[in-house]
This record gives sequence, structure tokens and C-alpha cells, in this order.
Amino acid sequence: MSENLIRNHYSELWPPILEPWTRYLIACRTAFDGDLDKLVLLAAIATMSLAQARNAEASYDELKSGEKRIEPQLTNFLSLAEFTQIPRETVRRKTEDLIAKGLVIRSDKGLFVSQGAASELEDLSVMAFDLLMHIHGVIANGMVSAQTKQRRN
Repeated sequence: MSENLIRNHYSELWPPILEPWTRYLIACRTAFDGDLDKLVLLAAIATMSLAQARNAEASYDELKSGEKRIEPQLTNFLSLAEFTQIPRETVRRKTEDLIAKGLVIRSDKGLFVSQGAASELEDLSVMAFDLLMHIHGVIANGMVSAQTKQRRN
């Protein structure tokens, strides 16, 4: 249903999504000094090192404050390069930059996103949640509109 909805109502759905999505990407680019690879690497480190977080019951605020912790799984430059398809040397260099900025921590267990990253990038997180809710609303309204049009025909 949703694939057909998007295909059949593309010109109605895409424009209201594109503008806020573009604003979000620009904000991300700015936050990462013009280097979106660093954003991709930070997201990959979070995804890979916190895979078990999907099973943990913890809110954003609990994780951000340190009230609840999730032990990271092993993540290294090679696994990041394979996961992101970014060359290993580029991964190493850009991840070292993220470490120097305090966004990533290297430990004997590998790499993981620092506690401070949540605070430093909170505006991007809020923007991302707002964007997701906006996209959901556009698609939900599009589904209602499409169903209404179908009933009329």
C-alpha cells in the first residue's frame, strides 16, 4: 500500500518532505564541519556498538544522563569500513577526528559514542525526531487523501 501510495502520489508527498529533509542535512553538514562521512561514521559506531540497546528499556534521557548504561560491543576501524563502505584509512582518519572532538571514545572494547556526544548533538537529534514525525504525518495524510479519492471514484 505505502509503495503504491508514494508512487501514485509522488508529486503531493515528496515536496513537503524534501524541504525539511534538506534543512536537516544542511544542519548535519554544519555540525560535522562539512564532512557528512563523520556523521555516517558516528551513526555506524552507535549502530554497531549499541546493537543490544534495541532490547534494553531505556529512554533517551536515561541514556544521556548516564542513569542507564548499555555496554558497547566491539567496534573497530575494519568493521566500520566494511559496514559503511568507506575506505579503512578514511575511517581511521575521520574517526580519530571524532575522538579528538570527544564524540567517540576508544577503549579496550573498541569504539563507542561518548556520553557528551548526546549533549553536543542534541539539536540534531531533536531535528531528526521532528523530521521523522513530519514524514509520518505527510504519509499518513497522503494515505487518508488517497483513500478519500478512491472512495469518490
